[in-house]
Amino acid sequence: MITTRTSPSVITRLNREWKARWAELEYDFPHGRMSCQQTLLIVSERRPDADAVLRGLLAAAAQDGARDEVCARTALQIILPRVVAVASQCARRQRVHAGGLYEEPLAVVVALALERIKHAPLHRPGSALGNLAMDLLKHSLRAFEHAELEAPTDPAEGPAFEACTASELARHGAGDVSAAEQAIQQVLRLATWARDHEILTEAETSMLVTYELSGAEERKALAAKHQISSRALCLRVYRVRQSLKQAVSLHALQRADLMDEMAA
Repeated sequence: MITTRTSPSVITRLNREWKARWAELEYDFPHGRMSCQQTLLIVSERRPDADAVLRGLLAAAAQDGARDEVCARTALQIILPRVVAVASQCARRQRVHAGGLYEEPLAVVVALALERIKHAPLHRPGSALGNLAMDLLKHSLRAFEHAELEAPTDPAEGPAFEACTASELARHGAGDVSAAEQAIQQVLRLATWARDHEILTEAETSMLVTYELSGAEERKALAAKHQISSRALCLRVYRVRQSLKQAVSLHALQRADLMDEMAA
């Protein structure tokens, strides 16, 4: 398993999950029956059959079948050190690496790694691991560049989420507050919900809430605190908010008790 000085929570969770659920699991891999950890060691220790083993994992992970999940998760654990390296490089380019704060880039790159594992460039000559790492770097940089082009100058210029319905606001006693205050209250509830469900880290939640409640001068001070430019802070808040919106869309909006749960 890998460790980092800043112990990003997404890496910590993946390592803990690997140890608890996957490491000792025995499975009929394309290269033979063994535990997931034994398979990882073949590749990470660069044994003679390492490239063939990884190619077999990636080919199996690309199929829709029983082998899909186990092979994909084992491949992800194998490339996790490279995920950290790619995320760190993307964070430096996006000017959000000061103080080791690059949890959000890590989460983005982990998601991209799972996608690229399913579409690994097995047709390319050379090392399967090297090709996968370069493919991940290319797509990660492209994703962050695309996000930067889409990001507004100030993410607070537009609404973060669709407005609450009257019934939802009434349940929280928010019927007599302004639209701006309603929007802030909604973001605060969503941020708390995301933190409690480990969608956002404590640092991301604190940064988002502080930004939402701050004026222009206070936001400049917040950027200085993180040793980044105001534009870099704006981009970071924008990406955190995008992560929050995606989580709500995928995991929460279909639940009728969402607002009650966030307020609990």
